[in-house]
Amino acid sequence: MNAYRGRSLLSTIGLMMAVGVYLVDTVVADENESLLDAYERCRAVYESTSCCDYSLRVAVTRWSDQVKQDMSRLVDDKGTIAVRHTH
Repeated sequence: MNAYRGRSLLSTIGLMMAVGVYLVDTVVADENESLLDAYERCRAVYESTSCCDYSLRVAVTRWSDQVKQDMSRLVDDKGTIAVRHTH
């Protein structure tokens, strides 16, 4: 939900549909938010406003047992296959 600041989600999607691309966005969890909660928060926004295909990838900004469990659930239960490691 960080890549398209300055434009509304709908205006960005409308532009992308006009040129035939789909939306890919990166989910970044807040400091005290789990990866799974961040994914669900972002997905809820897209589900309620999107009018085209979209894909979400998840940024891994920290490591813990909880992050490991969340990644497993994101892949196994949610179908997320793109994970990006960031510092």
